[in-house]
Amino acid sequence: MRTFPYRSGLFAVALALDIVFCVAPAPAAIDLAIGDQRIVQNQPLSDCTTRAENALRTLLQAPSVAGGGSELMALAPVQAPATPPRAASIHCFPLDKGYLVTFECAVEIPPNPTPASDLCTKLVAAFDASQSANAGSTAAEGSR
Repeated sequence: MRTFPYRSGLFAVALALDIVFCVAPAPAAIDLAIGDQRIVQNQPLSDCTTRAENALRTLLQAPSVAGGGSELMALAPVQAPATPPRAASIHCFPLDKGYLVTFECAVEIPPNPTPASDLCTKLVAAFDASQSANAGSTAAEGSR
């Protein structure tokens, strides 16, 4: 019969600790960024897919493909002792004579020293520098 006072005391201590830990600041945050958009004229959607795969592979790792091949996503490769979590996606949307491409990035801060916007800037640069699927033709690109 003596366990009842102990139970209520333990419950009160647990409740107080729960309140203290719930209001404590989080040790990390997810930083999200939406990169530039590109409209590429006179190129097929497969050009976007090829360039997106190359860009993601350059900065992160081999991407996974969704949305019928128009959405590509990749995470940072895990290396010992630990890799800061980073992820990015590239979306390709067909237009009448070309395609629209968008970029999204996410990083966990800390441990990442740079924000997601920096990852997106590098991803856009890698996409622009990537070899086009139609190497013989020139693409007229414009930022929006």
